Amino acid sequence: MTGALIDFWFEFNSPYGYIGATLIDRLAARWGRAVVWPPFLLGVIFRETGARPMRELPIKGAYQSRDAARLARFYNVPYREPDLHPFSPVAASRAFWWANAQDRARAKLLALALYRAALSENRSIATPEARRTSRPSRAGTARPCSPAWPTRRSSRNSPTRSRRRSRRACSARPS
Repeated sequence: MTGALIDFWFEFNSPYGYIGATLIDRLAARWGRAVVWPPFLLGVIFRETGARPMRELPIKGAYQSRDAARLARFYNVPYREPDLHPFSPVAASRAFWWANAQDRARAKLLALALYRAALSENRSIATPEARRTSRPSRAGTARPCSPAWPTRRSSRNSPTRSRRRSRRACSARPS
């Protein structure tokens, strides 16, 4: 890839982030770009700005529900509005940051598996225990896993570099 990097900021509660996550790599490849996937926490942004989630606003919440379903159908992305929404994305974001420090390609698959579990299969990803029930396969489908996934370490992605990168990018970093 010769073009500039694309920072794809995503939040596991966002149906738009989920749909975008399924499309971003193909779009980037079309234009010769690489994608960096930093997660963030909308709840922190809402708290700091005084904003509220769209689902809490009567007209916007109803519209967002219909719009997310319509957009998912348009892009042929399986979507089901979760029973519990919003949920805490902290455990999923931390799992992503950890996986990303080990292997970026597999971390993307993990993010897609977590999104699919939460926003297509209506499964909880709000706790570390719930996160362990989904693991990306090489094909990107969810399957059972152990908490130790992945085990391979890359020298270029040392834990120190990963912590520095995550401190700069997201408040969801592991403590």
